[in-house]
Amino acid sequence: MKSLNDKIEQLKNISNKKLDPEKEKLFLQAIKELEMSEQAKGIKVGDKAKDFILPDQNQKQVRLFDLLKNGPIVLTFYRGGWCPYCNLQLRAYQEILDKIHELGASLVAVSPQKPDRHTYKSLIDGLTFTVLSDENNEVSKLYHVLYELPEYLVKPYQELGINLELENINRKWILPSPATYIIDRTGLIVHANIHSDFKKRMEPEHILSILEILN
Repeated sequence: MKSLNDKIEQLKNISNKKLDPEKEKLFLQAIKELEMSEQAKGIKVGDKAKDFILPDQNQKQVRLFDLLKNGPIVLTFYRGGWCPYCNLQLRAYQEILDKIHELGASLVAVSPQKPDRHTYKSLIDGLTFTVLSDENNEVSKLYHVLYELPEYLVKPYQELGINLELENINRKWILPSPATYIIDRTGLIVHANIHSDFKKRMEPEHILSILEILN
């Protein structure tokens, strides 16, 4: 069976063949600039998780620390349903959801996307874990994973059919870096996986191995 990052590598190779070389250079430039900046570095292992309340896909208000009463939490930030890499990641996490539950943990995903957008609906169709909408990016700010896309990426994104003014609730060209945190039942961050490169994601098996240790 292919790993998540094998699938991502396959998608990346297909996308690169279709992508205009000039656009590819701009995307690589933006990733490098983000790596070199102080933006979206995340909170660290050993830090206390930040509590929050956000609406889920059914418009129910969900509080993080209420979920912690039931056990550890896998908290992942994703860019939106329009992002094919996010689609691969969340569907891979769905495949291990039963194992996550067997280990006494919960899975929670957060994005700035409008819940009524078709790209959002197409992503969460078939997902049975909690998916939250971060309306003003307040939670992404709390976890220090938020960054603003450079202006030179706006047109390339639009030419690819992606308009964050329509996708994001706050209508801004701001996104969370892909980040996955594992929070133990005391509220401590025991693992932090954060990437400036949006094509890199935490492997499902890595999540399970950490939860097994906590269990």
